[in-house]
Amino acid sequence: MKGFLIVAEKELRDYFTGKRFIALFAVVILLCIAGMVLGLAGYNEQLKSYKTAQASQSTDPYFEQRIADQQKLIDDAEARGESPEYVSELKAGLHAISDPPMPSVLLFLSGFSLVFMTVGALLAIVMGFNLITREKETGTLKLLLTRPTYRDSVINGKAIAGFATIVVVFGASFLITLAIMLLYNVVPGTDDLLRIIAFFIVAMLYMLLFFALSMLISTISPSSTVAILVSMGVFIFMTILLGVGALAGALLAGPMPEQPAIISNGIPSFEDINASSGRSAGYSMDSYGVTYHLSGYNESDPQVIAYRQAIADYNRQLKTHNQRQQQISDFISLLSPIGNFNKLTEVIVSKYAPGQQSYASYGSYFYAYGTSKELSILESLSYRWTYLLVFIVEIVAAFGLSYILFMRVDVT
Repeated sequence: MKGFLIVAEKELRDYFTGKRFIALFAVVILLCIAGMVLGLAGYNEQLKSYKTAQASQSTDPYFEQRIADQQKLIDDAEARGESPEYVSELKAGLHAISDPPMPSVLLFLSGFSLVFMTVGALLAIVMGFNLITREKETGTLKLLLTRPTYRDSVINGKAIAGFATIVVVFGASFLITLAIMLLYNVVPGTDDLLRIIAFFIVAMLYMLLFFALSMLISTISPSSTVAILVSMGVFIFMTILLGVGALAGALLAGPMPEQPAIISNGIPSFEDINASSGRSAGYSMDSYGVTYHLSGYNESDPQVIAYRQAIADYNRQLKTHNQRQQQISDFISLLSPIGNFNKLTEVIVSKYAPGQQSYASYGSYFYAYGTSKELSILESLSYRWTYLLVFIVEIVAAFGLSYILFMRVDVT
């Protein structure tokens, strides 16, 4: 136990007095302050636009017309038998027009995620890339192990010191965030505060993972130069992997299903319909598939039945294809810490289920609204719990490998 504490104390002292760490830590704090100031300035601007839009509703000559137009879209969609999801989205849009939601104080977290996605990872790499190689190069590792200090005390002390340092970094960032919010007279509600805490926890796990990876690389690398090059290569690879996931999903999912040739199968072409009294046809496309609209046709006609069945079969094939493509992309993205961080940040910032958020504008006020009910932070994270689990598993695996390899490292 004594050896473990000695190693941890030494590493903490090196971290907090090292010029590289102090410089990068200062950069994180400055970016944190800049991100908060800019984010809250944008929030206040959005809030001002929101209040202006609300005040002008009673005098806006187009306000009632916009509501009437949206209601007509809903009525027409229901008359055509559109999908419930599509109708629900239109109704959510009507509610957003009549009663736009207030801007969320969580808007600034989106900018924060870009900062921590790069600077946080680089800071973690700088902290861990020469933890072991430095000791090898200076000869202190051999000297340290000749004393009554066990190898597990050395590796555990270094790991815990790194953990503690990262906790201090994010603890300071979190406190600075709250302080600036209070200075701007912005007091987050309970759910918003929990989401801010969740964001910093996820950012901390993200940074811990890169620290664990760089520590693992340091354990197996012959020199600090090799360790930093490999660590940076891993970071670049993880960044590229995020884009590879989407590309691989498109390639491995196979070709898109072809639309059936139903227009020439007894149903008049769109060009001929205008000349047919009382008959009309058309189609709409959205994320749920293709919906064709027939009016004035005999619904019991075998050709019309076959027409609708062909559309239903096509949409079913399209849905299966899209799901397969998304599953492949998500699986590959799971291997990328950057992808995991983006997915988790997405559900933390948004209070709606993934895919259930739309955007609209009213005057200068640009806002997001949900097509489903607002979720609590636990409900939001439940949609991405696998990404959180992968973070934890990867961190444990990286440190576990570091421990095993260090116990067998040759110090002669």
